[in-house]
Amino acid sequence: MSDLLLQKDETEKFLKQKKTEEEKRFLEQQTQEWDKEYDIYSNIKENALNEVYEKRHYSFLERKENQMDWHFGVGKEIKKEAEPAVSENQEIPEDWEMLQPKEEVIQQQKELSKAEKNVVAQETKLLEKQKFLSEFRNKEDKTRKDEKKQASLEANYFKDKLQLIKLQAEADLEKAKTQEDKLVIDINKKQAIVDAWTDYVKTMAIGSPIREKAMKKKEDAQIDLYWAEYNLKLEKTEPAQKKKANAKYRRKKIEAGIKAIISKSDENCEEDHIIETEINGNPVKLINMGRVFWGGTKPTYRYKDMTTGKEYLYKKAENCCGIQKPEGAIVTEIGSKIQHIVDPEHEIPAIGIKDSKGKYIGSIQEIVDVHKNPTIDFDEWQLGSKEKGALNPDVVKDLKIQKQLLIFHCVDWLLCNFDTKGEHLLQRSDESFVSIDKEGGMNKILKDEAQHMSSTYCPHNHEPIYNVFFRMFKDKQIDIHPEALEALEKKVQAVEACTDEEYIKMFKPYIKQVNKKPEEMEKNILNRKKNLRAEYNKFLSELRAKTKLPDA
Repeated sequence: MSDLLLQKDETEKFLKQKKTEEEKRFLEQQTQEWDKEYDIYSNIKENALNEVYEKRHYSFLERKENQMDWHFGVGKEIKKEAEPAVSENQEIPEDWEMLQPKEEVIQQQKELSKAEKNVVAQETKLLEKQKFLSEFRNKEDKTRKDEKKQASLEANYFKDKLQLIKLQAEADLEKAKTQEDKLVIDINKKQAIVDAWTDYVKTMAIGSPIREKAMKKKEDAQIDLYWAEYNLKLEKTEPAQKKKANAKYRRKKIEAGIKAIISKSDENCEEDHIIETEINGNPVKLINMGRVFWGGTKPTYRYKDMTTGKEYLYKKAENCCGIQKPEGAIVTEIGSKIQHIVDPEHEIPAIGIKDSKGKYIGSIQEIVDVHKNPTIDFDEWQLGSKEKGALNPDVVKDLKIQKQLLIFHCVDWLLCNFDTKGEHLLQRSDESFVSIDKEGGMNKILKDEAQHMSSTYCPHNHEPIYNVFFRMFKDKQIDIHPEALEALEKKVQAVEACTDEEYIKMFKPYIKQVNKKPEEMEKNILNRKKNLRAEYNKFLSELRAKTKLPDA
């Protein structure tokens, strides 16, 4: 019996080791990819490099050790090197620094402030430690004692790196002239701290308790950076918008404070965590690459497919104050399934994620490849921005735009979603659009006023973008292309081809979760499907006489 137990133990150790080796190979591959990218970026002019450096997401897999002459990313916007004394018309040789007499270099060093001297001293100290540490990192056949010694050296090196960041920020603040300068320095300081934690985490064993604690510290640093960037945004806000912006800031701070107390973390929020599941029937193995701050009220984390490299977003199923709300994850999954039926060309694959007890705790959805310079910003258009010709009917006269708006409306109508505004329509790199964020769907499914299409129904504090489009049609500011109605009619056919049994099955988890008037809820859900064609014809003819879908 003891031999069997020993064999079982050895087998489990082997399987665990195999899994760890597979994950390590993946991590090493990602680091190598970053090294290649780093070499490319190093050849770009400095201002372009800074832009890439600031906007990248710094996962532990994607960051190379900071270079000493970068000052860890701090103060590049403010700090200026000493310049030679020359006349206005005199040209400065490109190799001026090499031509300087040694005495002038010494004089420049003497003119450094006390804070700048502290930076130089700390850089020198850190560089020496870096050289010594590199020997340990490259040492082969390390003993247990060597590993403990390296861990101690890594911790001390990290501590000194944080001190350098602090000293560099203090030196930069001496030269800051405006409040905006100070806020920029604070942002750079906090970004450098995030980077330092990122690099430090890379030195720790995957799955170790110390690594988990360090990644939590890194996430805290990311949150600090988020608020620092928000403060700079407030500083740049136009005076006329200041009051509204400050009110929004205070509300977000209150929500964050409540969330910090109420919100419950789960293993899917931990960097390095692996989710094995199926998306559209295909098995995937996803690894958590760290938290991201892309707007919204819920904590979000970026996952990467360990095989294909495709990226996904994990969003916790909770409301703005951190209270668990499984319905959001369930509706996200339903929305993806309806898109698969109605609009597969613009589908965003998504699934709900459950805990060990079968309770929905979050959702995974594919990250959209967003256009860097969108030709249309529907958020600005709907809000009435003069700069982008908002509420200009010409924007929605285009046939392609009309087709997409009508098809998106069909999906949202079936999902009973009245939450879609301009900012939820994103332009992809191929210039088509996708409709995101379906969590607000279904919550009005039992409301009488939500059972028929309308161009005025507005249950939220912002109006659905479709209301604006349909009112423009009613007011004869635009005409709807016959081809757009034909495209919509084909989507209606796709819905009609789905059996009632298959259709209602998608909504069963939601009906069970809400557990409120289930029979009436099921009836309203099916009515939206069964009466889809009749509802569109009635609505369109009310907007403008004799307008309807083409005959099937």
